[in-house]
Amino acid sequence: MLVDARHREKGKWSYGAFAATNDQDSEHSNRKWKVALAQAGFILDHAEQVAGARWQEERRSTDNPWALQRGPERGLGTAACLVQLLASCHTDSVTAVERSDISRWEVYEDEPQGKHVKKWLFNPQESGSSHWLFKPVRVNPGTGPTAEDFAEVFATRIARALGIPAARTELVTYKGKAGTISENIRPKDYILTAGGTWLDLGFPYAARSAAKIAGTHRARVLPGYGYAHLASSLHAVGTPPSWDGSPEVDGYTLFSGYLLLDAIIANTDRHDSNWAILQPAVAKEGSCDRLAPSFDHGSSLGQQLTDDQRLRILNGAADVDYLSWCSKGKASSFDHGPNPTPTLVDYFLAASRLAQQDQINRWLAQLNSVLSSDALDEILDDYPSMSVVTRKFMRAVVRTNVRRVLNG
Repeated sequence: MLVDARHREKGKWSYGAFAATNDQDSEHSNRKWKVALAQAGFILDHAEQVAGARWQEERRSTDNPWALQRGPERGLGTAACLVQLLASCHTDSVTAVERSDISRWEVYEDEPQGKHVKKWLFNPQESGSSHWLFKPVRVNPGTGPTAEDFAEVFATRIARALGIPAARTELVTYKGKAGTISENIRPKDYILTAGGTWLDLGFPYAARSAAKIAGTHRARVLPGYGYAHLASSLHAVGTPPSWDGSPEVDGYTLFSGYLLLDAIIANTDRHDSNWAILQPAVAKEGSCDRLAPSFDHGSSLGQQLTDDQRLRILNGAADVDYLSWCSKGKASSFDHGPNPTPTLVDYFLAASRLAQQDQINRWLAQLNSVLSSDALDEILDDYPSMSVVTRKFMRAVVRTNVRRVLNG
């Protein structure tokens, strides 16, 4: 059996018909079947329609992005069962149509940073090919693959929608492993300096090393790593050479944009190696140090959760509430001294007060339009192999955090 691609018509879903196939070309037939499975999310949408027009209308409302939070009990049970059925399909049986196979790419070098194995690759058939960092999808024992790859590419698209420079990312498979590639953000005329190394140049931030050795730091929170020191260190820094934003925006204001992105996507991983400075390899007239585009957004959007856990949050289960889940996103990579760790939203709001307000206001003014439910759906439609629950959850996280920022 195969399913024609679903498409939108006047704001409503319409579905292709089922058709039997006895295609003797097994590879072609398998490809059709894989596409069908990847698009089988229409089943859940259909179950929701059966549950009632009122629920459907509420589900579409921007005021209630948590698509499955409410609804007839019978309908939810049907939807949940269908989700379980779809989720039970082994991930290897569905090769996402949006993934490129880069198995023929060659290794440039291994990436020494980080806890997990990553490789820098290049396409030998492309003259002057960029280097791309391949990160395989992490698999948690007992629960299976995470959604880190989808979180990475979705976060990149959100950054671009907001006009925030971010490393280009794509979904791929490499020698049988699903993952993402992220394009090298370093132009050839620059050297890349990690954020922590850069901060060392401006104030005695090196105390973090002693704290690490002594074991007195907690959960990667390093002394002095906070927005006050970041502001003093980045105000004189320029923006990325490739960024097409206002030339008057300084590095700290743009970094505040990265904090806005983190707040929206619930990214708790903005430690001092997850941002960088571009320094000219050779000093020239008019050259300057610049903030590098944002990168490494995989630890966001609840990527570590299972679909069962996401569904409980979406449904407002008794032991978890969607708003409280979003509020658990803390700025835990930063030093707050003896104070409680603020939420990512509160940290952005505090940090942005030291930034150029014209640019901050431009970002805030466009949040509801560029990250509306419809706009997010258009992005998510590019990833048909993402499970229905995951896409609903990620969309809801973004919409909820947008409102939290604007109501802050």
